[in-house]
Amino acid sequence: MTDRTDPELQPTLPVEGSQPVIRRRRGSRTKAAAFIRDEIASETYHPSGSVEIEVRPAVWTLAHKGYSGGGRLDVWVYPDGDTALHDGAQLALECGLNEDPAILSLFKRKKYTEILEQYEQRRPGHILRVQASFFVLGD
Repeated sequence: MTDRTDPELQPTLPVEGSQPVIRRRRGSRTKAAAFIRDEIASETYHPSGSVEIEVRPAVWTLAHKGYSGGGRLDVWVYPDGDTALHDGAQLALECGLNEDPAILSLFKRKKYTEILEQYEQRRPGHILRVQASFFVLGD
């Protein structure tokens, strides 16, 4: 058994000058961890002009409640918001918006958020949304 209190067995950080050098790992040990990002959870604007920003771990999700599955809500997880928006817009096209030239023009111009809004306006009761979904951590 190793004595973890032995100072010789403790890891040390390389030091440049008087400050330790902290290196962050790039990538992740699992493919799933690559989907978790720190995203802005809230912004508080104070009268003094300062802004307090809270970031929390989150994943980007695409949620769809449509025709299939008896109205079930399907949720997909993406590594970033841009990919989720693109795939959401693609899904909207596959759900019938591909027949509208104005919507196809929006897709070509990468106006994916506007396509998702059009989908929900034209199909009341259906959902097609992209958002960051924050982890609930038991602090």
